[in-house]
Amino acid sequence: MDGDPVDGDGAVPEGRDDAVGRDGAGTGPGGREGAPGDDATAGPDGADDQTDAQDDDAGEDATDASREPGGLAGVLEEMAALVGLPLAVGLAEIDPDGQDPADLVELAAQWSRVLAWAHYQRAEVLAALVAGAIEHDAAAGALTAVSTEVAMRQGISRPAATRLVRTALALTGPLQATGEALARGALDPRKADVIAAGLEHQPYQVCHDVEDAVLPQAPGRTPPQLARDVAEALIAVDHHEAEARHRGARARRRVCHPRPLANGMASLYAVLPAADAIAVDLALDGAARAAKAGGDARTIDQLRADVLAAAGADALTRGGFGLPPDQPPSRPDTAATAATATTTTATGTTSAAPTPDATATATATPDGNAAAASATTMSTPDATTPATPPAPPQAGTDGPVTAAGPEPPPPPPAPPAPWMPIGRVGGVPVRINVTVPLTTLLGGGQAGHLDGYGPIDPATARALALGGTWKRLVTDPLTGTVLDLGRTRYRPPPDLAELIRHRDKTCFRPGCGARATGCQLDHTIPFAHGGTTAWANLATACSVDHPLKTDGHFHVRQTTPGIFEWTSKRTGRTYRREADGTTTPLHPRTGQPLTPPHDPPPF
Repeated sequence: MDGDPVDGDGAVPEGRDDAVGRDGAGTGPGGREGAPGDDATAGPDGADDQTDAQDDDAGEDATDASREPGGLAGVLEEMAALVGLPLAVGLAEIDPDGQDPADLVELAAQWSRVLAWAHYQRAEVLAALVAGAIEHDAAAGALTAVSTEVAMRQGISRPAATRLVRTALALTGPLQATGEALARGALDPRKADVIAAGLEHQPYQVCHDVEDAVLPQAPGRTPPQLARDVAEALIAVDHHEAEARHRGARARRRVCHPRPLANGMASLYAVLPAADAIAVDLALDGAARAAKAGGDARTIDQLRADVLAAAGADALTRGGFGLPPDQPPSRPDTAATAATATTTTATGTTSAAPTPDATATATATPDGNAAAASATTMSTPDATTPATPPAPPQAGTDGPVTAAGPEPPPPPPAPPAPWMPIGRVGGVPVRINVTVPLTTLLGGGQAGHLDGYGPIDPATARALALGGTWKRLVTDPLTGTVLDLGRTRYRPPPDLAELIRHRDKTCFRPGCGARATGCQLDHTIPFAHGGTTAWANLATACSVDHPLKTDGHFHVRQTTPGIFEWTSKRTGRTYRREADGTTTPLHPRTGQPLTPPHDPPPF
């Protein structure tokens, strides 16, 4: 799941006897007659209308009562029996201004129940959308196509849309008890996501048994606690498959591409086997604490970040990771120290791997101090610094006491890491690109663009454009583009391909953030159908979206160079990718943008 776990309010309000488990009685999902989990018997014709009228009257009475001093608590107690739309209508009539803080806490909790109900309604719609798509395409292709269109319509990433769709299929399928609890507002949406993620790809019976184990306590558990509950229950229910599940999870290990943060910063997120993650953490911690012991003024957190950044930039400088084939291994003691990279905080004992070249530090922080960072070096202790503190001398001796007899032989050195050279992507060597307007190079204030990140401040752009492993592309500040080279053949020459990648920056599908440097080049009008290899007919396509276009799930037009319109074969709806990557859904009949224009403020 993207992002850090966020605690949600999933508590069942006082006065309610909602059973979160599978066989609990009460209103079904959405409060609709006949919904799964609803054991109420439908009344005679007109009973539903009478109930709706009563709900409306209750909402009006509750509104009047909430205006009286101390009246909101009683109103909320009455509304605790409502679910879904009737609850939302009643809550919308309550003015929170001037209410007692304790009542406002409960009012927020009741609105959270409405949000949970709305999440389940969306899940039902998405599940129906997938079911219809599967009738025409294979399940895997249908899921990808639906997730892609949902992402473009809602302006979210495809991974986020895929999670929405997969969770919807789970909540309306093997995890129906979780879906029912979500629809009643007895379970927070974040907690439903945690359960769905923990039980993904599990058989129906395993899902049911785990739900029975974790749902009764789920309202009082935070999402991280619930995740642990699900993991423990899954092992208890199906321990025979635990090893197979770990192998499957290990096969999905990955390091995500940088995610932009504010003020010129970015985050990296890695999913590793637990032992490997601990090894990386120990190595970073050991190197940071060794540098700190040697007098480095940076904090431990800063040093850990700089060591990690230095490893990547050093690999770009040397052309790969690990030990080059023509370089002899390090001394046994150095290799052993690098291999262990342990830290004993209690005694202050540290051992750390040698730090990479100092030139890498400039890439660690693309902020306003990048120029100063390029001149800093990674501080390490002297070669004579012992790995462990010496034993204190005893009385009558001149130094530390050594044990009698021969010293044991040193442990064998760890084998050197295999050399993993950095290849070429898109026909050009891997490098970090920064686009700098000419006026900025001359001292102006226009922002630069760091490939794979986005806008950076002028000072950082000027510093990064000085050279090293960076490549600069100077653009016309009036248009921001370079003229087409005008070559026409099937495979574009490297210079034209590079210009296309600099123009698009990411994949040409609306909302896709795949970096253009790792994308294929696609002819918008296929070459076999008369399309030319030109600036206005080429685009960068990632390995997922390229087949979506080629297989006919979407028809793509490049209306002007760098602007693409994707039309869904299934729904007929069109989504436009603007030149800056913005997604604009178009009206299915008029072709005009669905999003309202940004009117200037009336002042």
